[in-house]
Amino acid sequence: MRVLILLISILTYGQLIWSQNEFVPKALSLNSDYITGDKLLKEIEDSLMIDRLDYAKTLGGYSAPFKVGFDLHALAKEAKKNLESCFESYEKGSIESIKCLEKIALCEHYLVRDFSHSDSLTHQYLSSIEKINQSISLQKSNPETEFLVELYYVAAQIAIPHFYWGYQSPNAARAEELAMEYLSCIEEIYKKLEMKDKQLRVLRLIESRDLSNMLKTIELGIEVNEPNKLALAYDIRTFIHEISYKKEAVSKYKSEIERMGPIGYSAFEEFGSSKSDRDYFVSLLADLAACYVLIDHDFNRARIQLEKAQKLRLENQESSYYVTHKLAAVYIQESKFDLADKQYQLSLSEEKLSVTVKECAWFGRAVIAELEGDPEKANEIWANKIGNKKIMNGISSYQSYFREDYKSKVKEAALNLIKRQKAPDALRIVEESWV
Repeated sequence: MRVLILLISILTYGQLIWSQNEFVPKALSLNSDYITGDKLLKEIEDSLMIDRLDYAKTLGGYSAPFKVGFDLHALAKEAKKNLESCFESYEKGSIESIKCLEKIALCEHYLVRDFSHSDSLTHQYLSSIEKINQSISLQKSNPETEFLVELYYVAAQIAIPHFYWGYQSPNAARAEELAMEYLSCIEEIYKKLEMKDKQLRVLRLIESRDLSNMLKTIELGIEVNEPNKLALAYDIRTFIHEISYKKEAVSKYKSEIERMGPIGYSAFEEFGSSKSDRDYFVSLLADLAACYVLIDHDFNRARIQLEKAQKLRLENQESSYYVTHKLAAVYIQESKFDLADKQYQLSLSEEKLSVTVKECAWFGRAVIAELEGDPEKANEIWANKIGNKKIMNGISSYQSYFREDYKSKVKEAALNLIKRQKAPDALRIVEESWV
């Protein structure tokens, strides 16, 4: 009876594996060592909130195990022991041995105690990479293309640092580059097979600031008529955001900006409902405004984009200073000083503003007074609202809102004001950090 129950459980689990769309040779679905090892791995994945079918999540950060008394490393060791026993049961190079090797590599991956790779790439990390590379090398001689893709995805999961820090060590940077190389191999496979939907999916996982790669992702999304219009809008926003920081690229990609900007705009407008969607919509509008200034050599279209972005913020009772300061700079450059001053006042009316943002807004009002020929008002604003401090990030960043041909005029007005105040730190900041 026990044998019958065990056989039923093995067959049921074998079917479960196949239903998860993970490639498992039939022989392994009946192998008790493999079943035990994979169950333990699945328990680890569940504890870390990893969905092995969602590759975007396997490449993300790991959450700490939340089960009381959960010993991740003990489970990984036990799983490895079972899978190594399974591995020895099959001829080297067989599809079964390759699958076991993939799982053993994952076990060693979960034995890594620090996924940040801040000091070094640990022995466990290098060993797991070696084993997954070995499985990839063996599988390349077999026709199971989808299994090779699976191995590359696991390799990327093993390689990438799983942490969220502002600083990335050289070791972590190298590890991330390796993960992106594995993903690029997948993209090449899908490209050769003309599986464009899957090619698009992996392209979105490849973190690249290369504009040609970003453009390839968008073009492919348009070509396959991407059903998730918001996903395409996010791709477009990322592409145009990067261009807006590389002014020399605006003229090169002018036609793409003109063609893709409205596609992203329409998708956000029609399908964007969450706060995150609105944030990225506002970012797209602001970036389009920056690009339109360089394309048109005037502020007409740029102003329209910024006004739309500001309206979207205000309608949802969200902070708008990011857009407001950009719009104020547009009005200043059009000599519409009254409208510009109202923008800064609108910014200052917000309840929660950082010291930097407040300083930038008050300094903007002082610069307007200076440009209008009202030094007394400029002096009053400086004395009551700004003053001289060693760190003045609001003043340091102020000039960046203006077009190149207007920056010298803003700098002249700022220096006139600061020199009258005899403010040495502000003078140093403007003279050293402004162009």
